[in-house]
Amino acid sequence: MTERQLNALKEIMTIKFVVLELNLFLNTHPNCQEAISNYNNYITKLNRLIADYQKKYGLLSVSCTSKLPWGYLKTDWPWKIQY
Repeated sequence: MTERQLNALKEIMTIKFVVLELNLFLNTHPNCQEAISNYNNYITKLNRLIADYQKKYGLLSVSCTSKLPWGYLKTDWPWKIQY
């Protein structure tokens, strides 16, 4: 895994964390407009980052859509990534 690929993966993981935290916050503050706006912005950013990553490096999980040939097996296994 290249440094650029690892940095892209770390950015995706960071944004996923933010989305999860905002989701949890919204469970207890469902009328907070600022949190909803932030959540929507981060979801949009996350989807863009994932799409960009997958175009360059391959699928991130088995829940992602794929084209022929099946691409999930071409990516590094999680235990092979040097963090």
